Amino acid sequence: MVSSVAAGAIRQLQSAAQSAMRDILDSQLNAIRESGTWKAERVITTSQGPSISVQDRPNPVLNFCANNYLGLSVSTFYSYLIHQH
Repeated sequence: MVSSVAAGAIRQLQSAAQSAMRDILDSQLNAIRESGTWKAERVITTSQGPSISVQDRPNPVLNFCANNYLGLSVSTFYSYLIHQH
């Protein structure tokens, strides 16, 4: 059994490790942003197809995403199966 003093020390070490990791990740993400290679993800608000609507854009945009190359996201058969579970 771990004593309460040891448990407290473990929590402090975990907190310090998490803080150090967050600092490293923040630094790396800031470097990516500053270099101009950061890509913000857009929230797709319609079914995928050649043209889609995305959050915060009034007009449809062309969709060059390869995640739907089989057309499964608009399949009524798979949609039915998904909603049954």
